[in-house]
Amino acid sequence: MINRFLLIITLLFTLLCHVSSQSDLSEDQVNELNLLGAELEGTFQIQMIDDRSLPIFDLNLYEIINNKRKKDVDVYHYVNAHMRILILSNNRIESVGFDGIDRVKYISSAN
Repeated sequence: MINRFLLIITLLFTLLCHVSSQSDLSEDQVNELNLLGAELEGTFQIQMIDDRSLPIFDLNLYEIINNKRKKDVDVYHYVNAHMRILILSNNRIESVGFDGIDRVKYISSAN
């Protein structure tokens, strides 16, 4: 019984921390980041490493993706031990026949 209570409290705390981190943004900032996210869609990939959970994506990551993009080299941004973001290069995105990549990919660290 106590274990369930602690689990529920832990989950609620985690959710509240995530919600409060997003609520630090003004409504205009949220709208601006959502527009940026729509522009960036297909040009980056969230890679979950040795983890099958759904990624929690902070809106501020859109700015990081935009700022870290390089002209001719793909870049990785490590969010935590189980999540990294592949940021495709401008040359790759602008190449003929580019269709975009899946938003989320589950990978093994053994590969």
